[in-house]
Amino acid sequence: MQPSSSHLHDAVFERTAAGQSALLAIHSSLNASERRLLAVLNGFTPLTALRALLHDEELTSSVIQKMAASGLIRAPEHQAQHFFLGWPCARA
Repeated sequence: MQPSSSHLHDAVFERTAAGQSALLAIHSSLNASERRLLAVLNGFTPLTALRALLHDEELTSSVIQKMAASGLIRAPEHQAQHFFLGWPCARA
């Protein structure tokens, strides 16, 4: 499922197995911006914070959507859990 551009600022992503392989591949079709993003994705930090950390204007919404559609990144499985003050809470 592709995220909409309006939700990308608060979105959290993690690398998929394909994303990990693409990051580690010597010869990859990824550009430098995409590789840097894959390197810092952790499944917990919002995309806005990562973009600020990277200071990269090339990481546009369309690039993020393309990476999600390509199966390189995805919303983390734990995203459906409830969070309180940043700590995961047990499901009811």
